[in-house]
Amino acid sequence: MSVDLIAQKLFSKIKHIGESRRLAREEETKSKSIGEALEKRLEDAYGVSFSSEVYSLCSYSSNALIPYVSSLLMLDMLDTCFNKSGIELPQNLSALDIGTDDWHYVNALYSFLKVRSKSEEVRLEGIEFFGYKHEESVKKRANGLKNVVYMTGDFFEMDVEPSYDIVFAMHPLAIPEAYEKWGVPFRQLNEFWERAMGMVKPGGILFGCGYLWNEGASALNSFPKEGRILHTQYYSLAQVIRGIAPARLKSFHDNAIMVARKF
Repeated sequence: MSVDLIAQKLFSKIKHIGESRRLAREEETKSKSIGEALEKRLEDAYGVSFSSEVYSLCSYSSNALIPYVSSLLMLDMLDTCFNKSGIELPQNLSALDIGTDDWHYVNALYSFLKVRSKSEEVRLEGIEFFGYKHEESVKKRANGLKNVVYMTGDFFEMDVEPSYDIVFAMHPLAIPEAYEKWGVPFRQLNEFWERAMGMVKPGGILFGCGYLWNEGASALNSFPKEGRILHTQYYSLAQVIRGIAPARLKSFHDNAIMVARKF
């Protein structure tokens, strides 16, 4: 092979690498712009401040960005779905969030409920099987939020009374393998949804979401048919936010969305 041919191939390879890097930088810049625009829109609409310390408090020290990314995408998901379905919430509502983990998104959810119900205060309860592991971080994160209650316990041991205007089930465990992984007693999803709907007041809302793989498909298939408002898929752009791709984090992306009203 001649020296000239080797030089041409080397130049072509360097040019290709340079072009790939340029395109990657442009994509990152575009993605950051999308993320910043989304952040500003939601901050203006719901009075949240994603720069606040509460969006960096996390029980999982390995990734302090989880609260920020999850809160941002969850708020966008709820905003999009409520706008699409035309759901209106009553003032001074009561809400239950099932399976909260360390409730890293509680501030965003609380702000959403206040704005959507046009209320100064709402009552928000969260229940988590392993809540005792996260009590301190939740206490710090929810500091200043009135009528917010975080409970350690088994959702299946709660009284089934129609006490809530809206019940959330964000990523419920759906398959035996998931229950085994978390060390939680296995229950059928149809029983889960039946109990959750039983806690909703007449005219109230049951809101669920699941990742778009085995668990999401199971959640979709078993979700109550009566009263369905929305039973579709939602995708949040995997924009790069603060240099981190949300798709690489535990967050509200690639979701199956399920919404029903209790008659």
